[in-house]
Amino acid sequence: MKIKKLLAKTIKEGKEKVIRELGEDAVILSHRTVIDPKTQNELVEIVAAIDESQTKNEQFERITLPRPAPEKANSDDKYLDFTAKLLEEISKLNTKVDLINEQVRFHYLNSYPEEFKQLFNILVNNEVNYENVLNIISMIYKNYPGANPIAIKDEFAKIVSHRILFDGFLQKDAKQQVVMFVGPAGAGKSINLIKMASIAKLGFDANISIISTDTYKVSGLEQMQTYSSIAAIPFSKADDLVSLQKQVSRDYDKDMIFIDTIGKSIIDETNLTYLSEIAQISEANKVYLVLPSNLSAKNYEKYIESFKKLNISGLIITKIDETNAIGPLFDILLNKKIPISYFSTGQNVPDDIERANAEMFVNLLMRD
Repeated sequence: MKIKKLLAKTIKEGKEKVIRELGEDAVILSHRTVIDPKTQNELVEIVAAIDESQTKNEQFERITLPRPAPEKANSDDKYLDFTAKLLEEISKLNTKVDLINEQVRFHYLNSYPEEFKQLFNILVNNEVNYENVLNIISMIYKNYPGANPIAIKDEFAKIVSHRILFDGFLQKDAKQQVVMFVGPAGAGKSINLIKMASIAKLGFDANISIISTDTYKVSGLEQMQTYSSIAAIPFSKADDLVSLQKQVSRDYDKDMIFIDTIGKSIIDETNLTYLSEIAQISEANKVYLVLPSNLSAKNYEKYIESFKKLNISGLIITKIDETNAIGPLFDILLNKKIPISYFSTGQNVPDDIERANAEMFVNLLMRD
């Protein structure tokens, strides 16, 4: 066996020397930090060996470098001090970058005409994310329409129509439509189902029926029965999946079947599973997620993520008349590729619901 001691400035350099002088089959036995008597600089002393009788087929797969055990007792303390100082400098740098970023934004905004500053304030007051507001203003300014509020709003509508999906609208088809309404409790599923069913009956001259699977809330069931009776729409309830399957089979001749569901918390996995079974049993080909307009962006995201397993056809946003800020919904829809179908306001059937479009959304976002 051939043993050799080598000096190098770093472990990496020492490893390269070992390979160069002893070959790739060499094994590093030990290494330590030593002081060069001439320069007083720290060096790495490496002791390596190679079995000259060993064949290439018996060679070690790699040279392993044990973690150095420095002779100085305070080396760990130095390392910790260096790390702490580095993190502190990074934190200071991040703070400076954020400050510069805010200053640039402020300066950049002030370079815009007055009408854009007004738009900025309106959108921020409607709780649109700060970054999204600046991006919108920048995009509108690229096609600057002049100091014309109507033209600016039109440019804004163009951006919204390109960035947000408006789809999933109800329509009569040659194939039977099974329309299911899901969402949290209190969102307005039942009343908006009645609105949509009335539109289908009066506007599309469709032969329709309503099935309620929400048998837990007695008042809701009675309300649904009352509205159905007034609108002369056949109504039935399904206490379980077997009952639901029978009711759907009986309504085979209907153009559209509207299915109401119970509203529960999004953390109720059992209910979400049950909703999936309802969709499967009824062969629902259109599923509306009904959400109130006063949610935070975080809650919008939670509901959309929780219900997306039901293959949501579109959103129905309710209680538009009860909120002062629609910005969080706008922020979420910029990133979530889920269509928005309808905006709903009051309790009037079937009047207080409209097909969503970019112009309407912009009007809501620019409410001052």
